[in-house]
Amino acid sequence: MSLFAFGNRKLPNTTAIFNMSSAQQCPSNGLGLCQLADPNKCYALKAERMYKAVLPYRHRQSLFWANCKPTEFVSQLLKEIGRKKIKHLRLNEAGDFFAQKCVRKAEQIAKLLKEKHNITTYVYTARKDLNFSRRRFLIVNGSNFMVDNRFTSVDCKEKAGQQTMKDALHAEGQAICIGDCRKCRICSVRGGLEVFVKQH
Repeated sequence: MSLFAFGNRKLPNTTAIFNMSSAQQCPSNGLGLCQLADPNKCYALKAERMYKAVLPYRHRQSLFWANCKPTEFVSQLLKEIGRKKIKHLRLNEAGDFFAQKCVRKAEQIAKLLKEKHNITTYVYTARKDLNFSRRRFLIVNGSNFMVDNRFTSVDCKEKAGQQTMKDALHAEGQAICIGDCRKCRICSVRGGLEVFVKQH
């Protein structure tokens, strides 16, 4: 059975997607690090509640992640890619790093994919307690903290949130997520940007 998805309503078909864990298993939520710990605000948790196939699928991904070596991960991805034209691997549409060893594994995977197949690997994380300094290939977007970029979730129903989004249009080093990764590549480059994202 497939372990990777290729694109969705926001991501282009040239992006492969893999989750280290489900939203229900999310390490960041358990540690109190997630910006969207409220079950009504976590989009990944919503999908697991709404669609019965999502949670078992993410459990299979999590089990594979826990037991695979970087070379095995890459081999499985290449097998599923087939003739598809893939430019990016997005890690953690749901879930997060379990531990520091997951960061090391992701970096090794990113190195193999970039050097041998010209595929860029990027990830979102709320694990500000982990060390991301020893990387060359993995692009890391911090949730409410800066690594290669910083992502801040904004509730636009609140007046303060609307003002923050408006200010970001004019502030240097800041940007607004347009919600369509087919038209934007901010997440997959080291931009040093603070990116405001509407809760969805």
